[in-house]
Amino acid sequence: MNKKDPRTVIFIGKAGSGKGVQARLLVEHLGSNKTLYVYSGGKFRSLVKETKTHTTRLLKENVLDAGGLAPRFLAIWAWGDTLIREFSPHYHLVIDGSPRTLMEAQAFAEALVFYGREKNVFVVILDIPQQEVFRRLQLRGRHDDKKEAIMERLRWFDKNIPPIISYFKKKTSFFVIAVDGVGSEKKVFERITSAVI
Repeated sequence: MNKKDPRTVIFIGKAGSGKGVQARLLVEHLGSNKTLYVYSGGKFRSLVKETKTHTTRLLKENVLDAGGLAPRFLAIWAWGDTLIREFSPHYHLVIDGSPRTLMEAQAFAEALVFYGREKNVFVVILDIPQQEVFRRLQLRGRHDDKKEAIMERLRWFDKNIPPIISYFKKKTSFFVIAVDGVGSEKKVFERITSAVI
């Protein structure tokens, strides 16, 4: 793969792993004018802010305010709509925190085939220990970062994410890379760029 070829990078990690920070740093590094940043959480927040429907009320109450998981149809819509409206074959593609279920991973892999981007896909797994998750989330101070809610998110991650990682590992053109997510933002970013650039 040529260093100038468009990259597809998927960030996966526990809550508090820094995937959003690292994804945004990568977008800046690659050039925001030639990178499509796909972040379902941001898409949901924008939808709730801009549209008042029964769906957005449920999304706000059950997902955004409660720290719950969006139903698969909404998760697929969020990144699918972004791809449909904004994808260009010359853009880098940076995915922040999706997919979150095996079915969503399969749908995302189909989308990459549709767009001719199924080769040289980098899946970056930001690995941090549980105690670091608690430390970071307590510092973040969001209303849904209570101890039991954090434990529930960790249990959910441990149950649902390994099948996604296994699925991606079976794809010969996907490179699954575990990156140590502990350390300064700059140090973690250096580890990521040395693997994907």
